[in-house]
This record gives sequence, C-alpha cells and structure tokens, in this order.
Amino acid sequence: MVKKFTYHSILIFLTLGFTVQLGAQEKISNELLELRINQIDGTFDIVNLRYNRLLISHATIGFSTKPYVKLKDLGRIGVETDQPEAFFHSDAAQYRVSRASQLKSAFSGGQSLSLSSRWEGLGELEVQFTLYPDSSFVDIGYAFTNLGKAPVRLSTVEVLNGIFLPELNHINMLTLDGNSGHGSTSVKYEGKTRSENNVLCYFPEAKGNSSLVAGGLTYQDFRKWVQVSGDSIKLSAEDVVGKRVDPGRLYLADDRFYLNGSSENPFDALEQYAELTRIARGIDLKYYTFPSVCMWFLSVTHFGADTTSENSTVGTVNEMQHIQNSGFLNYSPVAIRLVPDNYEQNNQQGWWDDDHWQRHGRKYRSVVDHHYKAPYETTEKWAGKILDMGGIPLTYFQPGIRSEDYAKKFPGHMLYNESQRFVRDNKRVVSDPHTLMGIAGIPDLLNPDDWIDGWGKLYAETYDYTDPDYLNHWREVNHNLNNGGVKGVFYDYPTRAYAQRGGLEDRYATALEAYRNVFRIPSEIFGSPSYLQERLGIGSDATLEFVSSVRTEGDTNII
Repeated sequence: MVKKFTYHSILIFLTLGFTVQLGAQEKISNELLELRINQIDGTFDIVNLRYNRLLISHATIGFSTKPYVKLKDLGRIGVETDQPEAFFHSDAAQYRVSRASQLKSAFSGGQSLSLSSRWEGLGELEVQFTLYPDSSFVDIGYAFTNLGKAPVRLSTVEVLNGIFLPELNHINMLTLDGNSGHGSTSVKYEGKTRSENNVLCYFPEAKGNSSLVAGGLTYQDFRKWVQVSGDSIKLSAEDVVGKRVDPGRLYLADDRFYLNGSSENPFDALEQYAELTRIARGIDLKYYTFPSVCMWFLSVTHFGADTTSENSTVGTVNEMQHIQNSGFLNYSPVAIRLVPDNYEQNNQQGWWDDDHWQRHGRKYRSVVDHHYKAPYETTEKWAGKILDMGGIPLTYFQPGIRSEDYAKKFPGHMLYNESQRFVRDNKRVVSDPHTLMGIAGIPDLLNPDDWIDGWGKLYAETYDYTDPDYLNHWREVNHNLNNGGVKGVFYDYPTRAYAQRGGLEDRYATALEAYRNVFRIPSEIFGSPSYLQERLGIGSDATLEFVSSVRTEGDTNII
C-alpha cells in the first residue's frame, strides 16, 4: 500500500523573487520557471513561465542497488561488478517534499525543493531541484539513505524520467549528443539517442525554434547519461562499481545535473551550459597555444618516417635543435613529446622512473634501444635541456598498461590485491586485448603479408588508483616529473585504468572516482600551466577540471 503525505495548511513563502507553496502540490518559482511536485503520486512538472508551457511533465525518480560483497568472498574468479542489480521506481514508494536538505546546490542564492521517495527496509532517494533568480536552468542533485540492514552499492540514480516539451512536434526534433573519448559526436534526426554527459534537443518550428540542453553539471562519483526517445527523456547517474552506503547512513552526492529548455538558439543554449559547467566545477583550461612534435609519430616508419630521428631523450634534444635552427621559435613556442612506450612483458609502465626509462626501448617500428640515454639519462637532464633551448617538454604514460615485474613486486598496488588477477571470458582466461601484447599479433602496415607477433600476454587487472600505497607512489612519480621540468603528460589507453570489474582497495570508492585520480593527482602536482591530455578516454566529462585536451581519434596521418 502506498502511503501519501499531505499538509493540512498552505504556506506561502516569498523571498528573493521566489514563491514556495506547500500543499498537496508544492511549488517553487523564480518567475521564469516553476517546479511543481505532486505529493500524491510522487511526480513533478517543470513549467516555462515565459512561454506558459510545460518543460517537463509527469516525471518520476528512481534508483538501483547491488549487494555489497567483500573481495575475499569472491574467490579466485569472482567479479565484483557481476552482482545482481535491483531497480526501485517511485511508482511504488512513499513520498515527502521538503525545502530543508543537507545537499549543497551548485551555486549560491538559489531556492531548493526536494522530492524524496522511500522504500521501507530498502532506501530513500532524495532529489533536490534548485532555481536561481533570473536564471532559466534547473540545478538537480541527489542523496541516498540506506534503510536496509546490510551495506549496498548505489549503482544508478534517475533524477528525471518523464515527458519533455509535450506541446512541440517531436517528429522534426534533432539531437546532438555529448559523447566524448572514443565516442563519436553526431546530429541525429530520428529523435532517439542515449548519450553520455549531455544532449541538445533542437526543435525547428515555423512559429519559433526551441532548444533543450540536459546533462551533467558536476562530477565526482558517477558518470552522467541522458536518454531521449520521442517525447520522453531520462537523466541518470551510473557507476559500474557503485557507491557503497552502509546501513542507516546518508550519502550526499557531489554529482549534479543541469536542465534548461528556455533557449531558442541552440548555440546559445550550449554556450550557457558550458559556461555554467565551467563555473560550477572551477574549470581553468590550460590552452595549448603552440604546436607539439610527437617523437613516436615522427620516427615510426608508417607515419613520420624520419629515419634520422629517434624516440629518445637524445632524439628530443636533436629535434629541438632543428626547431631552434629553423627560426620557428621566433613565432611560436613548441612542445617536444617523448614517448617511452614498450609492450613487452616487463616495461616502464607502473614504475615510471628514470631507472626503468633507461632500461627499456622498442624493438619494432619506432625502434630505439633505450628511451633515456646519456647525456640526458634523467628526467631533470632531458627536460631541463629542452627548457634551456626554449621548448616545452612533454612525456607519455600508459596509466592502465601492466608491467609484469611491477605487478609481481607490488601485488597490493593492483586491483583485487593480486599480481595476476586474470580477466576472463565465460570463466576462461583470455589474451590481452592490445594486439601488440596479446597472442594474435597484428599485420605490418608496410608489408601486409607479414605479421608482428604479440608478446603472448594474458589479460589481467591493472593498477588500483584508490590504494593508499599506490597513490603515494603515483604522487612520487609525478613529483619527479614536475621537479625535473616536465610540463605535461599524454595519457594513452586511459580506459585500461578504469576499474570496469571492481576490486578497489577503497571500498567506498566508485570506478569513476578512481579514474579521476589518474588525472587529479598530476593536475594538483603540476599546477598551472600544465598540459595533460586524455586520449580516447572512457567517454565521461568527469576529467574536465584536470585535462587540457581530450583526444577523440586514433592515430592518423591524413588531414
């Protein structure tokens, strides 16, 4: 039986141009928008007062949880993220509405109203809506209380699931998704999309165009998704591991959403969203105002093919000398990127120290015996030399690629605290998905009939970016770079550093929180200006506070 909470009196509250009405239907308004929550069925509407039309109609909220499991209970092949997921929708809940909340809004000066849906013995989800004076967007946050007797993983939160702009013709609607990383961004004409981060919906109408933007506003623990299908829209926060919430505890999320359907011009709508995202997250982009030379791209045979160059510290200095001699520095700064990559069983990844960069090189294509060479055999020596010559030294990391000797020496630094926790397909161990490390090998692009053999690596879990000892090591690694004069890092294959199957040491961390640590810690240590690049990341905007650029395409020499 659904219990209904009602009020026996009506209170009118006026302040800062806001109106709050408490009754069977509660409202807040800033004279541009009005939020109406129906306590009887737990739905809510958002009205555009300027056009006197519904922006959101009959929307609901909901959440899903998974059982919390201890790593020791999973055995040798159990996967933490494979636990069953249970979804609880607000059509079978108790409701209450409140203006009092421990949640913080994204900005100051707003007026908030919360809808809470309660499932006895399971959990209570609070979704908070905030309106600001003279602003046409809605700021949406959430909190969760575990009402059960055991810890749970909060996996998904739906802050809005309803009809949008019902008075408009959705047949002609165009959508622009907000995918990032390896996801392509495109305009769709079929009126149906599911996008990470955000979505723009555009309605070309003879009587006047309309635009709606919905998406993530702040990021901490959860990735954000927007799903549009016809006239329905859903905003959700999701994490593959989920946030652990103990019995009787309240989780106040730092993740918030943005919704604005009051713009006519789609470009204005997106610019406003971008600016408010920047302010809410304190983003200060370190813009690349200069070209950079990648030593791998320059020297690899099937791209730059400069056989006189070498992807080593000596090679970077020689290339910087060519740039200096050309006179190019009279017009612009130039960055030189060293690329110490190696795909053998034991390599420099994980270690990321001068000793291992001196030991390893590459045996094919961009062939080099060692990446660090005398007289520039340390970070300080080669980066310092590039700086002295007027260049900007950058380097290259693979934050999720294993080195077997590192994993063997520091099993506690790895996910699941095992040196070789194999990733399995249907319970069977498989080869590493990177073709240069796996068993299959890849065709040589110059000689398609020949194959470059892989190293025969098996697929295993990687570094744990929540483990305290590993994070201390990660800080030391970045201090060494910063103290040596390096100004930025190119992070390759960062999706490999995403704990897709769980196994984190911090039992309260989400997969996204761990992924953010990959970039957050270097950003804090390098300070400003610094240039961190995320190549083909997981697709989330969660790293925008920390990176200067996100590379969305693979290697190409075609422009």
